[in-house]
Amino acid sequence: MQPSQPVIDPEFRRIAFIGAGQMGGRLARLLMREGHELIICDPAASVQKAFAADGAAIAATPAECASADVVIIFVMNGTEALSATLGPSGLLSAIDPSTPPLVLIMSTIMPDEARQIAAGLSQKGVHTVDAPVTGGPILAEQGKLLILAGGDPADVAHAETVLRLMGREVVRCGALGGGLTAKILNNMLGIANMYLMQECYRLGVAYGMPPSSVAAILEKGAGQNFWTHDVGETVANMDVLSSDPDYFVRMVKACLKDWGCAVELAEKVEMQLPFLGGMMATVSDIDSQALHSQWRRFVDLHARA
Repeated sequence: MQPSQPVIDPEFRRIAFIGAGQMGGRLARLLMREGHELIICDPAASVQKAFAADGAAIAATPAECASADVVIIFVMNGTEALSATLGPSGLLSAIDPSTPPLVLIMSTIMPDEARQIAAGLSQKGVHTVDAPVTGGPILAEQGKLLILAGGDPADVAHAETVLRLMGREVVRCGALGGGLTAKILNNMLGIANMYLMQECYRLGVAYGMPPSSVAAILEKGAGQNFWTHDVGETVANMDVLSSDPDYFVRMVKACLKDWGCAVELAEKVEMQLPFLGGMMATVSDIDSQALHSQWRRFVDLHARA
């Protein structure tokens, strides 16, 4: 007996990804496995080649994504997001107002940038939801991310059909930009935990404690966080994030960008964040190659355990 094919909502059959890197690419493949037609717009030739081989359509510019039912923005920063949507070859330039796509902003950018994008796209009848994610590459592959959604309640409800294919839970965070505000707050602490986590594990190993024991203690104490729940998953995430040295350097820069978003949010309400500022200065001064070597040593240690 043949396994049944997944039932695709015809309203969301064709999905475009503008940006298909470590996270966006995994979500795109997840949706391909569910039977969706994919359009991929990414400047990396290796990404284009891999997705084309699997049957996805390749878009040379974001404008070529305008025919999709849903367009997911998963680029690195606000400048790229604004260019991809409102720029000369951006999405807006090719949208047919009679059949506008639903746009989901999954990049971590400033809430004001998301509102600027939404205002521009609304000229052609586009409804926009900001829906950044948290959970890392392993949960992305499994469709178990936490998705933080902001937007008009009707738009978020409409988007949930697609969002729930990618996440274990969709948290409604209020008006447009609310999801991004929540994501920036999450990353303030989450990134700090990520950097401290590998030092904590390595120090424990140096004193004869296997990573699983360190994780078990932290999980039951005040050190509990995303990186202590499942040490195997932690190492798998570390492996993915550090397997390519060049990507690792880009990740470090992205983390600084996300922390910078928190500083910018604080400045808007005249708030000081001295501890965050100190961590940013420390990470900025760290040799990324040395940090990469530390991560790889930990991954290798666990592989031999």
